[in-house]
Amino acid sequence: MLLAAMWLGMAGCAPTAQAPAPAQTVAPPTLSAELSAGKYVRGDAAAPVTIVEFADYQCPYCAQEEPILQRLLRDYESRIRLVFHDYPVGHPHSMELAQAARCAGEQGGFWAMHDFLFKRAETVDIGRLAQYASSLGLDGEALDACVKSGRYRKSVEADAAAAQKAGVRGTPTFFVNGKDSTDGRPIIS
Repeated sequence: MLLAAMWLGMAGCAPTAQAPAPAQTVAPPTLSAELSAGKYVRGDAAAPVTIVEFADYQCPYCAQEEPILQRLLRDYESRIRLVFHDYPVGHPHSMELAQAARCAGEQGGFWAMHDFLFKRAETVDIGRLAQYASSLGLDGEALDACVKSGRYRKSVEADAAAAQKAGVRGTPTFFVNGKDSTDGRPIIS
């Protein structure tokens, strides 16, 4: 079951303005300790396996991977830590949705909004963010004002820049213990 983390991200959404692929790759991309630490983390801080996810709330492939991640976290709760990073790749409302999750985080609802948005990735209505927040027990008006203010835009853009620097070329992309698992090579057993 833990091997399911190996194939996560083998197909996905590509950014609209993709950087050219390097001419020759000597080693798979790895992540910095800073990206592996992250702000949005689920699971045991002392877990031996850290999965770092770069995803877009409107990417259908990302939405398909979420139940697998949920199951891994449930079945291996003390052995896996998940770190989430936004990588909006150009879907119509990717940036606003990433900001909505972070705005929900101000109210202690990041993961609730994260899960809600991925469950409705193909049907989410950007005009109903306040209603979605309210349904999660959050202050919908405050969330709406936060998203409209754009105060998390720069931090979402910083996640996207870090993703590109780490060699991320689409979503979802997963790093397991700092190593890119997107191509399906066994990383953990």
